[in-house]
Formats: sequence, structure tokens, C-alpha cells
Amino acid sequence: LYDFSVFEGSSRLIERGISVYEDIFKKIGIEISKTDKSITLKGRLKSSEYTVTGNISSQFISGLLFALPLLDGDSKITVIPPVESKPYIDITLSVLKEFGIEIAKDGENSYLVKGNQKYCPKNMTVTGDWSNSAVFFALNALGADIDILGLSENSLQGDKIITEYIKILKEENPLIDISSCPDLAPVLFALAAVQGGAEFIGTRRLKIKESDRAEAMKEELAKFGIKTEIYENRVVICNGTLKPPKCAISSHNDHRIVMACAMLLTKTGGIIEDCGAISKSYPNFFEVLSSLGAEVSYET
Repeated sequence: LYDFSVFEGSSRLIERGISVYEDIFKKIGIEISKTDKSITLKGRLKSSEYTVTGNISSQFISGLLFALPLLDGDSKITVIPPVESKPYIDITLSVLKEFGIEIAKDGENSYLVKGNQKYCPKNMTVTGDWSNSAVFFALNALGADIDILGLSENSLQGDKIITEYIKILKEENPLIDISSCPDLAPVLFALAAVQGGAEFIGTRRLKIKESDRAEAMKEELAKFGIKTEIYENRVVICNGTLKPPKCAISSHNDHRIVMACAMLLTKTGGIIEDCGAISKSYPNFFEVLSSLGAEVSYET
């Protein structure tokens, strides 16, 4: 929306792929340059017809949906299937509608966006977060008795499927597709490690999260004595006996890894290093965990 913009962030954030935007921006004359900790844009977004790959990240689609209504002309977004994390696109459309933005669907995977629109301020009540609640559902599956409040069964959040996936993990030879809910992967991997293993498909995009979540969980589960096998688009958590880790658990600077491993440590005890990553989504997570009866102490 501006002629010149600079975005600064951690090196991990900057290295996460933005190839979708690079391809789009190149076609409309926007220049992109990157350093280890910044991305610079020169040139303005234009109303146009955009074609976006749907199996990399829904965030690219959401970004266009937020920005295009503010331009002078009308635009169209066509998403090339398969469309992964589609619930996040649905949430984006719902939020935009709440703030007065009109976007019409044109078939299953295309969106018509009128230009010259304005966001209208309003008061809203935000529903509970199914993604952050997943660890508590998992703890309940391990024998806890936690009342999880403030969640809506009618929510558009894709991660509400956590309750169904926990049921599947109790079945023989469980198989779970996480292509539409990659944020659940670490907690589900951890729960599978306790409950006899499982196979997960749709795991390819775990590489481009705050950490490479499949590799990160493989490394940490090994400390608990659990073997993990990683394939191109599949992860297998092998059957094994959970053991107390003999060394500290790494957060991999990823809030989801922190929560997943903290859940396992309630069973074995141990240390998580650099757990400040939890502040990204749940700053008081360990205070809540402590209030539920877990013994939590901090080392400096």
C-alpha cells in the first residue's frame, strides 16, 4: 500500500519462504530485497487478478484479502488447489465481513474483491483460542481433569478438530491428516508419543513454521526415548516408553514446541531451555500450568 516499506524481524522469521509474494510482486513491478533480518519493498500493490498457490500458506491469501479492498480498482484472487489451512481463509473472510469489507466467492477457490472500501470500527468479543487450548485437551487425555472454557463449537477455527484427533489417537494404528491444522502437530506428536505412536500425513509445511517442527519434535522426543521417522509429507511417531530426559529440552524458539514438551515434562519432569518463546501466543502459560497443579520453577 506504500511506495517504500521495510519489515524487520528475527532471522528465522525472515528466512521463512515468501516465494508466493515474490512471484506476485515481480509481475506488478514491486522490488523485494532481503537481508538476514529485514525485507524491503519498493513499489505499490495494484488492483489486479492474482493467482496464488494454495498449498504453501494461507497467510499469503489472507494478506491479499486484507489489502486489496483498500485499492482503487476491483481485484480477483484465484487459489490453485490443493488449498491447505483453508479454515484460516474462512476466518479472514469472517473478520473482514465484521468490519464492513465485502468479498464475494466466485466458485470454490476464487474471490472477488471490490476496491475503494473502508474498514468500519466496531466492538467485538473474541472467542477462545482452540490452538492454545489443544495442550489442555491433550493433558485431559493423559488423565487430567481440566475445565476448558470460552471455546465455541461453532467456531471457524480449524484447530477445534483437536478433540476428534485425540479420539483417533486412541484407535489402533491411528492415521491423522494435519494439512489443515499444522499448529496442532507438536502437541499431537507429543500425545502420540505417550499413547503408543501414530502416523501423520500432510506434514510438509511444518518446515516453514517458527521452527522446522517435525525435525524439532524428532530431536526432543528422542530425549524422551521416543523414535520419530520423517518422510517428505509424513511423520511417524514410533511406539515406545516415555523416559525422563537426561538433558535439557530445547524450545527451538517455537511456542508450540514449548507447550508440547511442557506437557510431556508434566509426566517425567525436566528442564526446558529458552522457554521465553511461549510469549508469542501464551505469555502466562506456565503460570496457568502451575495453577492446575504442575510443579513449575524458573531458573536464570
